Amino acid sequence: MNASVILDQIYKNRKLHILAHVVFWLCFLLLRWYLTTISFNVYRVLPGEHILWLNLSSVGCLVIFYYALIYFLVPFYLKKKKSIPALFAVLFLFIAYTILDTYLETYIISACSTCKQIMQTHNADYYQFLHMDFSNIIFKKVLSFGVLIGLLFNISVPLGLRYAIKTFKQNIMALKMSRDNIQLEYNFLKAQINPHFLFNTLNNIYGLVLQDNKEKSAALIAKLSEFMRYTLYEADQEKMPVQREIELIEDYIELEKVRLNFTKTELKVHMDKMILLIPPLLFIPLVENAFKFCPDQAGSVIEINFQIDSKQLVFNCTNSIAKISVTAQEDGGIGLQNLKKRLELYFADKHQYKVVVTATEYITTLILEL
Repeated sequence: MNASVILDQIYKNRKLHILAHVVFWLCFLLLRWYLTTISFNVYRVLPGEHILWLNLSSVGCLVIFYYALIYFLVPFYLKKKKSIPALFAVLFLFIAYTILDTYLETYIISACSTCKQIMQTHNADYYQFLHMDFSNIIFKKVLSFGVLIGLLFNISVPLGLRYAIKTFKQNIMALKMSRDNIQLEYNFLKAQINPHFLFNTLNNIYGLVLQDNKEKSAALIAKLSEFMRYTLYEADQEKMPVQREIELIEDYIELEKVRLNFTKTELKVHMDKMILLIPPLLFIPLVENAFKFCPDQAGSVIEINFQIDSKQLVFNCTNSIAKISVTAQEDGGIGLQNLKKRLELYFADKHQYKVVVTATEYITTLILEL
C-alpha cells in the first residue's frame, strides 16, 4: 500500500484522522520533553516528572492555538480576505496563548517546592521573573518577542507538515484526474473503434455468406466474437499479458484480410518464453492505421514485427502508402493521440516512438523498456 492510498484512507476515515493527529502531538510532546532535558533550557535541572508537566502544558496551549488558527481564523478571516480583522484576531489569539501558557507555567512551578528551590539555586534571575506581578510577566513576554519567536518555531512544525501533506494530496489528485481523463479517452477510443470495425467486419462476413462460404464465415464470426470479448471485458484491466495482445492482433489481421485483394500481410513474433504485462490495446491504433491507409493494390504490404526479451519490447509496423495518405496517417486521429498519452503515463521515460516515411512505405517503431 503506497503513501497516497494511506493518506486517502486517513482523510476519509474520521477516526483515523483524529488518531493521526493524536499520535503526532504525542510524538511532538515526547520530542519537546527530550530536548528540554538535553538542551540549555532553564527547566533542564528540574525533576523529570515536572519537566514533562511543563512541556505537556506548553504543548496543550500550542494545540489550542494551532486548531483555533487552522479551523477558525483561516476559514473565517484569511480565506475571505478580511486582512484587518484577521490581524486583530491573530493578535488576540497570541495574547490569549501567552496568558494561558504563562499561567500554567507559574502554577506548576509554584506548586512544587522542590522546583522552586532548584530554580532559585540554578537560575535565580528566571525565578525572580516568575515571582513578578502576573500582568508584568505577560507584558515583558509579549514585548521581548521571546514567546512569539518560540511560538513561530513550534507552530511551523505542524503547519509545515499539514501543508506538505495537502500539497502532496493535491499532486496525487491532479495525477488521478489526468489518468482518469486518459482513461475516458481510452474508453471513447474503444467505443469508436468497435462499431467502425464491427460494421466493416459484418459486411465482410455478409459477403462470405452470400457466397455460401460457411466454413470461413463461421471462423470469422468466432474470431470477431473473441476480439469483441477481449476489447469489451478483458481490456478493462490495467495490464494484460503481451501474448494476449499479440493474439488480439492476429485476430484483427485475419478479420481485415477478408476485404483485401492484393495486399500481403505478415506478422512475425520473436519472444523469449516469459510472461510480460503491458497496458491493453496499446498496439491496435498503429495496426489499425496500417490497414486503414495501406492502398489495396498490387505490391502493397503490411508487415508487423514483435521482438521481445526481458529488457525491452520492440514493435515495428510497416505499410505501403499512397502519397495522399501520408499526412492523414501521420495525424492518426484520436487513436494515436491517446496512444502517446498512455505511453507518457505508463512508460514516461522508458519508451521511444519513431515514424519513418519513405516514398513507398510508412514505418512505425515503438520501443518499450521493460
